[in-house]
Amino acid sequence: MCEKKIIFIESNTSGTGMLALEKAKSWGFKPVFVTNDPNRYKGLDSIPCELYITDTNDLDGLKQMSSIFDPLQIAAVVTTSEFYLITAAELALHLGLPSNNPLSLQICRNKYFTREKLKEEGFLQPDFVVVRNLEDIKTAINKIGFPCVVKPVDDSGSNDVLLCFTEDEIFKHVGLLLSDKINVRGQLKASAVLIEEYVNAPEYSVETLTINGVTTVVGITEKHTTSFPYFVECLHVFPSQLSVEEEKEIAHTVLKALEKIDILTGAVHTEVKLTPRGCCIIEINSRLAGGMIPELIRLVTGVEVLEKHIRCFAGQYEVEDYRKNGYAAIHFITHSTSGVLRGVSGIEQVKKMPLVKDVHITSKTGECIRKPKNASDRLGYVIVKGNSYAETILCAKEAVSKVELIVTKE
Repeated sequence: MCEKKIIFIESNTSGTGMLALEKAKSWGFKPVFVTNDPNRYKGLDSIPCELYITDTNDLDGLKQMSSIFDPLQIAAVVTTSEFYLITAAELALHLGLPSNNPLSLQICRNKYFTREKLKEEGFLQPDFVVVRNLEDIKTAINKIGFPCVVKPVDDSGSNDVLLCFTEDEIFKHVGLLLSDKINVRGQLKASAVLIEEYVNAPEYSVETLTINGVTTVVGITEKHTTSFPYFVECLHVFPSQLSVEEEKEIAHTVLKALEKIDILTGAVHTEVKLTPRGCCIIEINSRLAGGMIPELIRLVTGVEVLEKHIRCFAGQYEVEDYRKNGYAAIHFITHSTSGVLRGVSGIEQVKKMPLVKDVHITSKTGECIRKPKNASDRLGYVIVKGNSYAETILCAKEAVSKVELIVTKE
C-alpha cells in the first residue's frame, strides 16, 4: 500500500521542524515540504522529501497548488511554525482533513485575543491593555503600573518581549513595535502592542495532546529565563518538581482553558505562572513546545510526542499513559556580551560527562552574536538525564560551565 503524504507548510527553524520531516517516513508517511525559501532551513537538502517552493503567505495560491495531490493520498496538513498555524488549518479544512478551527487558532495566535477570551471566561491572568498608538500609552500605564511587560501581540520565541520600568522605556519600545510592520516570514503584523502586569512567580508550561476534542496532559515543564529586561528561556526541566495539589491545579486550569477555546486536535504548549492567587495563564500556543522540550519528554517517558502530534492530525493518535522515569533538562548556551564567535572549547569534555545525552553548538565560527534578547540568540545547548531533580539540575549547570565561548568585539 502506498504511503500517505503529510504536507508540511513551512517549519520552525530549529529543533522539531526538520526532525519531523526526517522521521516522517519511519512513522509510515511520505513528507511533502512546502516553503517560500528552502535556504532558511539548515539540513533540509539532506532530508528525503518532496519539495515545493511557492508563496506560502498566499492561501488561495496554496489551495490551487494542492490540486496536484490526490486527496485520498494525503493524511494531514501540518506545520511546526507558529506563523503558519492558521494557514495549515485553512488548507487542511479545504482538503477535508482533520484540523483545528482557524478562529480558535487565531485566539491563541493573537495574544490580545487570548487575553480577551480568558477575561470573558473568568480565568486568572495578568491585567492588560492593548495600545495601537503612542497616545494610548499613558492610560495603559495608569492602569498597569510598573514594572510592566510590553510585547507584540503576534510574534514568537519571546521576540521583542521587554520588561519596562519607566515611561520612557515604554514609549520607546511601543514606538519600535508599532513601526515594525512585517514579521520575519514576510507577513503583515497586527498594529497592536500589549502592555500587561508583570507576574513575579515561578513559570511552567503544560504540554498537552488533543484528539477529537479530548485532551491529555503529557506533563508539566519547569522553565527558567534570563535576567531582566528580556525573557529568553535558558533552562527547561521535565517533569517539574511540584506537589500533587499544585500539579492538579495547573492541569485543571489549562484543560478548562483549552476546552473554552475549543481546541480539537494536536499539541498545545500553555505557559503559566503559579501565584499565591492560583494558576495564572500567560500564553496559550496551539503547537508543540519549542526549546527541545519534546526531546526531554522522550527521554523521561520514552514517548515521541512529535510523532503523536503529527498522528493527531492524521486521526491516528491513541491516548497513552505518560509514565515518568527520572528527570531531563536542557540548558541553553548563551554569551553575556556581543561580538564575533571565534571558537568553542570544552565540548569533548562535556560529552564525556555521565548524564549528558547531547551537546550541540548551533552558531558557527565567524557569526556575530549578542547578549540574548530572544530565542534566536541562544548559541547551543546541553541536554542531560538524571535520576533525581537535584542531580539533573546540577549536571546541566556544570556542563554549560565547561563550555567556553571565544568571542571578540566586532
